[in-house]
Amino acid sequence: MRTLLTLPLLLTAFALGCPRTPKPAPPSSQPAQPAPAVKAEPAPAEPVGDGPFAYDPSVPLTVRKRLVTPDKAEPGAPLDGRYELTQVEFQFASGPARGWLTVPRAGTPPYPAVLLLHGHGSNATAITAALAPRCATKGLATLSVDLSLAPARGVAPGEPAPPSILIGTVVSLRQVQDFIAATEELNDGQRGAFGYGTGAYLGGLLTGHDVRIDALVMAAPAGFGYPPTAIPAEPPEMAAARTGFAFDPSMDLSDASPSVLGGTLGDSSGQEPLAVALRREPVRPVMVLGGRQDWTNAATLPRFVQDLGPETVRWYDAGHRLPGEALDDAVGWLAEKLAGPAPAGR
Repeated sequence: MRTLLTLPLLLTAFALGCPRTPKPAPPSSQPAQPAPAVKAEPAPAEPVGDGPFAYDPSVPLTVRKRLVTPDKAEPGAPLDGRYELTQVEFQFASGPARGWLTVPRAGTPPYPAVLLLHGHGSNATAITAALAPRCATKGLATLSVDLSLAPARGVAPGEPAPPSILIGTVVSLRQVQDFIAATEELNDGQRGAFGYGTGAYLGGLLTGHDVRIDALVMAAPAGFGYPPTAIPAEPPEMAAARTGFAFDPSMDLSDASPSVLGGTLGDSSGQEPLAVALRREPVRPVMVLGGRQDWTNAATLPRFVQDLGPETVRWYDAGHRLPGEALDDAVGWLAEKLAGPAPAGR
């Protein structure tokens, strides 16, 4: 990561000797020498916008990297012959967070990079194992990180994540963008993001507030239409009790609308925070993957249709756990969107 450290130059003059007035020095025959030039120190870096997601790039982000080989891999490491695997550890303000960097073995670097954002209760290893082999086949590198929503980092499954944690997580992900820019194997001008569940919500906020994300996939997104709190997976009956609509096992969410769900959604008038973020300039392409029987998101997926347009959503015969077909579609879409130059305004 390229970090600028500025240190003020402190010049202190000390007068030595007695206080009497010194005799004037005799004139010199040498021509007057110009005063030595003083190099101006650059001003401290300003926090990078915007709003609650601003961060100070002058604060260093410590990153440790370790190449993982089959003979020295820890149990469960997402090894695969299609990519080179590196374990990374970021030292965020909230504490250390581990993750994985994968770089395709085929092709020529630098590669387009896809940031993988796991859901509530999951982790960087699981989402890397699911997506990185697919991405490598398409010539895409990946970077994952254990988010603050992971059980190992303080928020257990079934517990809501306070807004402060989600805001801090988005700020940390913005710092990760600096790491991507400083990594030679990754193409700084071609970046995508794939988020699952609450990770999709975080990916939407990140994309809306950081122009360095060029395309976004939101898989089984949670939290849309709600304050930024994590919503765990739950049985249909529990989801119905929480969202306030009658449970109907025959309902197909792809045919549902906010009116079907009664007053639980209300009229957002396009002002839901995530919808606002995703419409900010420059507008980036967004793909939403939804399960027709995803009761975890029964009160949120129809909002995507309402606020982002039906052409944005692809539906699958599934619940909250989407099939491999959906992941294949997502990776193919990202490879297509990241094949060209970065969008204007990048």
